[in-house]
Amino acid sequence: MSLLANFDLENLDKFWIFYPSYTTIVPYKKLYKEDKSKNKKNSSRIMWAACLLYELCDENPFGKLIEKEKKELIKEDILKNKNFDWKKHEEIFIFFKNTNISQTEKSIIELEEKLKERTDFIMGVEYSLDEYNDEGKLVKGTADQLDKMLAQSDKMFALMEKLKEQRQKEQDGLLGEIKGGREESFIEKQIL
Repeated sequence: MSLLANFDLENLDKFWIFYPSYTTIVPYKKLYKEDKSKNKKNSSRIMWAACLLYELCDENPFGKLIEKEKKELIKEDILKNKNFDWKKHEEIFIFFKNTNISQTEKSIIELEEKLKERTDFIMGVEYSLDEYNDEGKLVKGTADQLDKMLAQSDKMFALMEKLKEQRQKEQDGLLGEIKGGREESFIEKQIL
């Protein structure tokens, strides 16, 4: 179950109420203890920020955005601090990412970032053909490279779909680990 199941703008200051066990986990414990704000509201919002940055669930209103875009919105809408220093709390965010999301989800996040970067790059390059400059030297155009990159897009999107299918199977409990590398039985596969 996603931690964001309890997320609501009215619950921004209540992360620790919903998830008190997180106050016992280092480094969250340190964040909680060092928070001198009323009702630990600052640390609560930082924890919600971590959830919103990395959880890929339907409850995440920022789920379709890349990390950079999420951070900008989270600073204003959740943390209520335009000058929030992400580096200062980097340990919290890295720990959350490493312990709360699967490797498949990490791969989805990273591939989405690269796809966005790649799309921005492709869209920023103008098509041009090979031509000769004033000195008679061949100046390569961009058309061939852009066409090759665009042709490769299908493969990247297919990989993304495969990762999302893998994640869904993980979420549905269809990828249970089998000891000894054996194949799942018909009962385990819920065929019988």
